[in-house]
Amino acid sequence: MADDSKLEGLEPELDSNNRLMPLTAYGVKAMSMGFLVPQDSPIAWRGLMVQKAMNQLLFEVSWPKLELLILDLPPGTGDVQLTITQSIQLTGRACIVTISYCSPSQN
Repeated sequence: MADDSKLEGLEPELDSNNRLMPLTAYGVKAMSMGFLVPQDSPIAWRGLMVQKAMNQLLFEVSWPKLELLILDLPPGTGDVQLTITQSIQLTGRACIVTISYCSPSQN
């Protein structure tokens, strides 16, 4: 990769075990559904689809040993976060939430 800071438009390669290899920017390993679908194709995230995608990104990627895992999740009910905490061993965690309003009257 010529420019270590640009991931847009790149696609992950497969390792010898047919697992996706994360892309790297600024020394940080990254994997996203955005790397796996065409840029002009929207993804409609719904319950089980989100959980399946998260499981694929966690368990079907050839991650090196990680000191830190950052997950940028779509808005939802928290089911995905619960599934993740039940699926992998965590030694610590922080949850950062941004609040979005549905209508101007909620501001």
